[in-house]
Amino acid sequence: MREHKKKRDEFRKRARELIAMKKKKKGAIIDGLHSEIGLLESEIAELEMKYQTSVLTRDEEKALLERIKSLRTRLEELKRLQPEQEVIRAEVNDIDSLINTLLQKADAENEKVQELKAKADELHAKYMSVFYQVTHLINESKKKHAIYREIKERANEYHRKAKDIRNRVMALRREAKSIKEDARKVVEEQNIKVKR
Repeated sequence: MREHKKKRDEFRKRARELIAMKKKKKGAIIDGLHSEIGLLESEIAELEMKYQTSVLTRDEEKALLERIKSLRTRLEELKRLQPEQEVIRAEVNDIDSLINTLLQKADAENEKVQELKAKADELHAKYMSVFYQVTHLINESKKKHAIYREIKERANEYHRKAKDIRNRVMALRREAKSIKEDARKVVEEQNIKVKR
């Protein structure tokens, strides 16, 4: 998921950089260049027609020619700018398509991030369910172990008592055996004495 987030963020960063570049380039575009050229050409044609068809005084003629000259100068400047403007427009269009591509890639990565997040949330929910079950089992195990230890303590106590009783029984048996042995010896001695 980190890898997809990193890619998404990279695409978005590059798109923002391109948007800033596009704004700068767009600022260099002269809006309405084609229409301004068309208007100048129309105005020049109209003024030339007026020059050719109208009767003018010398001052009016001079003013009209100055106006035509200044409009032609402006027209030539705009026509010189036109190829540069077309290049800038083409660059802006290229930047637009690149921005769109980057944003689409960023969206695709974001979708992957969302899918992975959903899977992670699902796995986390399963993990938590298992975790709670294990915690419950551990608590139950601790309770059972406490009962086991209590029973084992009692069993050890009974075992100690049984051992004591066994030792006493064994001691009593040895004593009984010793008494029996002594009695047998006494009987044998009496038998030997009687036979003599």
